[in-house]
Parts: sequence; structure tokens; C-alpha cells
Amino acid sequence: MAFVSSNCVEEMFVLPIPQEPSFEARLAQVMSVETLASH
Repeated sequence: MAFVSSNCVEEMFVLPIPQEPSFEARLAQVMSVETLASH
């Protein structure tokens, strides 16, 4: 999870977000992607 934190957290703020960024929603999305990747 360590490497995902540094990479994805940066992408979260670099990517253009049309609305107010929801950290929880983004974090949940990252977590689900990470879970899929680990399997």
C-alpha cells in the first residue's frame, strides 16, 4: 500500500476534478483499484 499512497495521492490532486474533490470517494476508488490489482 505504501507505493500506492505516494503515486495515487499525487494523481488525485493532479487530475482535473470538475467538482469539489471528495477525499473519501477518491480514497475508496484508490482502495478498490488497489484491491483488484493485488489479486
